[in-house]
Amino acid sequence: MPTVLLVVGALLAVAAVVLGVLDAPAAGRAEDRTAALAAARGHLVDLGAASADPAARSRAVDGATGAWRDRLAAAPATGSTSTVVRTVGMEDLTGDTARALAVGLLGGDGGPRPFRATLALARVDGRWLVADVAELP
Repeated sequence: MPTVLLVVGALLAVAAVVLGVLDAPAAGRAEDRTAALAAARGHLVDLGAASADPAARSRAVDGATGAWRDRLAAAPATGSTSTVVRTVGMEDLTGDTARALAVGLLGGDGGPRPFRATLALARVDGRWLVADVAELP
């Protein structure tokens, strides 16, 4: 009887280790998804406030990468706007790249209007940065 208990105990320990190793990538992927979506949402909010708030403009540029970052840094400040992001969802997450979809309201001189956008993100030095934003029709 003690031998059977030892064998069952050893099998349970091996199963726990195997399941823990198999579950680790899924946990990492969930963390990546959460971080990428938070970066996308924050970037859109900062973009909306960038013309009226220099700190928001700085955060928007800091949260971007590549040609999108260069474009934001070179863009002149325009009229006052605000962005309300209603929802952001993950379309694709593969390795160090992600694509998110966002819906919300973009406010400006003409009053609020709905928007839909797609955001390309890239993980750079452990941070999710926005590589491109395109408004959808």
